[in-house]
Amino acid sequence: MPWSEEAWKASESIYNAILDLPFIKELADGTLSRERFLHYIGQDNLYIDDYSRVLAHIASRLGNIDDVAAFLEFAGDGVAMEKSLHAMYVHEGALEKTPACLFYTSLLKAQANEDVAVEAAAILPCFWIYQKVGEHILSIAKMGGIPEEPFQTGALAVDFGHAAAGFGRCAVSEAVAYFYATASGGIE
Repeated sequence: MPWSEEAWKASESIYNAILDLPFIKELADGTLSRERFLHYIGQDNLYIDDYSRVLAHIASRLGNIDDVAAFLEFAGDGVAMEKSLHAMYVHEGALEKTPACLFYTSLLKAQANEDVAVEAAAILPCFWIYQKVGEHILSIAKMGGIPEEPFQTGALAVDFGHAAAGFGRCAVSEAVAYFYATASGGIE
């Protein structure tokens, strides 16, 4: 069994616990409060600020130019898409990271002096979990009149094939946010 499959299997109980979080359930059934959603988006924005730097740092350490280009694209284009989503919602001044956000971003940054494979492995859970949780939310979401077209075309396309390469996080985030905004009465 490949290492990635072993790692996923070993983390299944954590993944299942994530799916049982009230936040995930409320987002999927359309009952998540705007306040909680905005808090999440604000924390994710702070996270993405650090995450993009970690991706760029990994790119700077890679020997293969194609790998460098891929990680720079993850750090640049993918993060720019996510940032545009956050621009719709994050209007307050500087937020402070929650302890969980601070812990995870500190863990990612602490890998900078490790082997590049270790640093890259540290970011893998974000790609995997965000993709899988996004797929789960969209599979159980109560769409209730929400048009499905934005999830299938254009900027909101949920292309999970690209998620394995790192782009899916942005597409899932935009699709989930679109779902939330539509279910809750529109984007402000």
